[in-house]
Formats: sequence, C-alpha cells, structure tokens
Amino acid sequence: MRPLLPAGHGCAVLVTSLGVLATLNGAAHLHLTPLQPSASVAVLGLWAGPGRLTAEHGAAQVIARHCGHLPLALRIAGARLADPGRRLAELSFADLDMHAALAAGHRELQARGATGRAAALALPLLAAEQGEPGEQGEPGEGELTVARAAVTTGGALSVTEVILEQLVDVQLLESRAPGRYRFHPLTRLFALTARRAAGTGC
Repeated sequence: MRPLLPAGHGCAVLVTSLGVLATLNGAAHLHLTPLQPSASVAVLGLWAGPGRLTAEHGAAQVIARHCGHLPLALRIAGARLADPGRRLAELSFADLDMHAALAAGHRELQARGATGRAAALALPLLAAEQGEPGEQGEPGEGELTVARAAVTTGGALSVTEVILEQLVDVQLLESRAPGRYRFHPLTRLFALTARRAAGTGC
C-alpha cells in the first residue's frame, strides 16, 4: 500500500479497513460506526441499481439490517443483487431452492409430449419478447397477447394459445386476464438463463 500513497504537499488519502493500519506513518485513525439505515439503503442502491431500490424499498431495508449497516457487507449484497446470473442462485436455503422449483416446472413441460416440449422451447423466446420490468411505458404494454406470442414463436394462433396455457399450468407464466399473459421477474430470469445455457451448449 505504501508505494500508492501520494507524498506531495496538500495531498491526502482516505483509507478504510476492518483492521487498524497501525504501521502507516502520520496517519490519523478514526473509528467509524455502522451507517445509518437510510445511508445503508442508499449504498445498496448504488450497486443494485436505483430502479430496484425504488421498487423494493422494504426489502432493501431488511437486507441493510441483516448486513449490520456495514459498507463492505452492503457492497457485496448489492453487487450480488445486481448480477442477474447470481440472483436465482442466491435464493436458496437448506432444501428450499427457487431455481430448482422453476426447473421442476420446466421438466414437467418436457414430459407432456410434443405440446409441452414446444412450450419449453418457446419459454425463453417469450421471456425475451416481454422485456425488462420497468422498460414498458403504458400499463399493460409488457403483457403478452396470443397474437404477439404467435409472432414471436412463429406458430399458429390456436397452437400458441395452447402453449401459453401449458406455461400457465406449470406456474412459469401468469394470466391475470383472459388472453393476456405476463412473466414474474424471477420466472423471466429463469427463462433467459435457460436460453443462455442452451446457446452455449451447457
């Protein structure tokens, strides 16, 4: 660390450390207390993204509290939340596993014959078509209709509707109104992860 410290007049360096850096000459040591709750949430937002912070403020407060309001712990938690590839992997505890639960529905589709296999293949295409949560302008714009899904998959309307209902049956797609479908954010993430894995041959 010493070679990195500027030696010129008027220069100062702020160094943070869990341990006391007692060997640094001329250093003024300050003991810092954990961040205030509001500052902790703000630090999470810097790493996880302000959009997620706004949408999930209550959850951010809980995470900040479990991190003990320590900057390093908050940075690690925020970085993991910001990484889509890790988000599902982090949602596991003991025998509870979000990715495994969604994968079970995906396997059930593939065991349902030709229509189920077609639904499994359509899943990542439809997830990509819906777009990221918050990207849509008007309410309902991010929903999938049978017609929109048919264009995406290249199938007939009647076949596409059956595929969509197959996805609803195994809880990989939501239908809150007749003919309108939407992915839950975590289900969409699972679908896109499956697409990337298929693209790399994994």
